[in-house]
Amino acid sequence: MSAERGKMDCLIFYELVERSYENDLLIKLELERRGFKVKLVNMYWRDFWKSFFYHPRIYVVPSCRDTNVMSALCSVPYKEAAWVNLQEEQIGFSNEADISIFLPQGRAKEAAHLCWGETAAGYMKRAGVRNEYIIPSGPVQFDLCSPRFKDYFYDKKYLAEEFGLDVNKKWILFASDFCTISECQTEESLRYKMNRFGDFWKTMYDYETECSEMLTEWWSRYLSTHDDTIFIYRPHPSEYQSIGRIEELEKKHDNFVCIKKYSIKQWIHVADAFTTWISSSVMEAFYLGIPCFALGKEKGIIDSGLAIALFRRDRYITDYELFEKAMDDPSAMSSEWNPVNKEEAERIYGKKTDVPAYIGICDYLEALLRDKERLKKMRVRLTKEEKRLELGTKLTYVKTTLYNDTVCRIWRLLCVLMPWKKKNIIKYKDSLSRFDRRFLRDKEDRLRRITG
Repeated sequence: MSAERGKMDCLIFYELVERSYENDLLIKLELERRGFKVKLVNMYWRDFWKSFFYHPRIYVVPSCRDTNVMSALCSVPYKEAAWVNLQEEQIGFSNEADISIFLPQGRAKEAAHLCWGETAAGYMKRAGVRNEYIIPSGPVQFDLCSPRFKDYFYDKKYLAEEFGLDVNKKWILFASDFCTISECQTEESLRYKMNRFGDFWKTMYDYETECSEMLTEWWSRYLSTHDDTIFIYRPHPSEYQSIGRIEELEKKHDNFVCIKKYSIKQWIHVADAFTTWISSSVMEAFYLGIPCFALGKEKGIIDSGLAIALFRRDRYITDYELFEKAMDDPSAMSSEWNPVNKEEAERIYGKKTDVPAYIGICDYLEALLRDKERLKKMRVRLTKEEKRLELGTKLTYVKTTLYNDTVCRIWRLLCVLMPWKKKNIIKYKDSLSRFDRRFLRDKEDRLRRITG
């Protein structure tokens, strides 16, 4: 790739298709509409290695907490550029001790950090980030909850046909976040994580185990007597390995399905009720007016340090009888048991405005790109040692992308060669849809028709 061909205005990195691709795609399409050259690159797919030879004026990254992130993602050779941190995770735990993981260190303090509300802005000030690098933005994920984008999402009938679901039944969505037990299904893997992250990992593992056991018992008990309901278990994008008790429940009940394909917003749009134990996607359900409930043991959440400030701790459904009542009539129960802490939500996400967040972000990036002096001032300089720091991480990313691409090709080939086995392998193929060019191109085409 020639140096001239590698030049561009913005290089946007994203991690998980199900979580952030649609949000970042909105930014990309709007910048292109304004005449800028933009690339959107997945950090875990085959296109990632090409990013080493791109030379953007601005790097736009999903998170930027230390110099290592910059070293891992920068071009080879690195040409000085500005860095903008989208900060796609701005929720944080209620436990004050855990706030440190959100604070930028090293060269990351020289990046511009987008902040939804006063909570994230406070984190940045505490870390010593200069005021001019703390940029109010609002959350892009809420833009897709506006009526303007309703036609972007598939309707209930379409998804019912794709996944063999009964469109006439009540669909209860569960947004999972059992990443710890998904990663640690052996004693060896648990010990490895504990050695790396400390006792807090074991605390999370214990509570997730307890909570998932309780919920699978509730689901099984409810579905045994309620044939008019389908529970849709939507794994967290980082639940890479299937959880045994969830697989067993899916085999036992025809009206319990585990589906990883599509974003959580897609499933919220067609759900009759939304349930979770800790997922911040409760806010999308809240804004869309979908009845939402928090399930779990309040004491366990507090003791484990997993309590998110966004949730009201007194609104957790903690026993089966109340759970059954809520699932029988979600609309009637939602006002009393809605778990969203509205005051805290405003501090985290900021006040709603008439200007979509992605438009505000593009306004900021455009102003930066058109102001050469300001852009020059914001360029981050990396030393030779810093540029070499994450060479191993770059190589790890390349190996991961090659592996993912190979596996994805194999599953697609199996679906063609063995169509009679398609139902048995579809959930594995769906989990790799994030690496399917046609799947991503369809998303882009659908959004482009709306945004122009």
